[in-house]
Amino acid sequence: MELHDNRTWLKAELSEVEAYECPAGEITVVCLGKPEEGRVNEDSAAFFYLGTDTVVLAVADGMGGGAKGEVASKIVIDTIKGALANLPEDSSHAGTRSALIEAIEIANQKVIDLGVGAGSTVALALVNPREFSTIHAGDSIAMVVGQKGKIKVQTVAHSPVGYAHEAGMLDNEQALFHPERHVVSNMVGMEALRVEVGLKQSFNPRDTLVLGTDGLFDNLSIAEIVDMIRTGPLEESAHEMAQRARQRMEHPTADEPSKPDDMVFLLYRPAPE
Repeated sequence: MELHDNRTWLKAELSEVEAYECPAGEITVVCLGKPEEGRVNEDSAAFFYLGTDTVVLAVADGMGGGAKGEVASKIVIDTIKGALANLPEDSSHAGTRSALIEAIEIANQKVIDLGVGAGSTVALALVNPREFSTIHAGDSIAMVVGQKGKIKVQTVAHSPVGYAHEAGMLDNEQALFHPERHVVSNMVGMEALRVEVGLKQSFNPRDTLVLGTDGLFDNLSIAEIVDMIRTGPLEESAHEMAQRARQRMEHPTADEPSKPDDMVFLLYRPAPE
């Protein structure tokens, strides 16, 4: 399949929110490294426009220290790009989803074969103006929010804290401030990798999807994110989110979350039918 348009951000430090439009809808992108002198952003992001009105959105959070994390997240994005380029032109939603799952498994072996202890999360959204599905491994999160603020979908972080929150053992605030929130129990680069695949679901008019690494979700509450993305121009929402999260990284207070980290996220709003 010819990739009609694609954008990848590897080791990126964007000074401004980047905004794009295609027949599938609107997309905005934020990529910021950890606020630390000499730090390279180990998180990666991408979107791939497959033609007609279908897009794959992707984020990957590299881990491992040194250059290991950035290499792992790049492998994830590059392997996904290669898999999509090899799809037949008439690939269905299910066929594309299967190719993405296989790409993650291939990337997993490539990262293991590096032999340096590297790893990366991955979160994908396969979208068109009518429907979406998510695929993820790790604690990068996909969430779909309605115009009135209802959370339609929120993927579960693959971590002890994420599972405890999903089971009702921790509320939103307890999970956000938990001292072991940084622990991840499933990622690309692990022999026992588990890829979680969400059901295909329908978009409603004016729904918004956010796909982000933990640099976003560790510094803003879910309620804050919902309030910022449910209405209004996407570019303004992305700017406000990035600004507030970065402010908390650089100027922590006792009553607000703060975890200095790399941060990438994408916002998507489907085109009106």
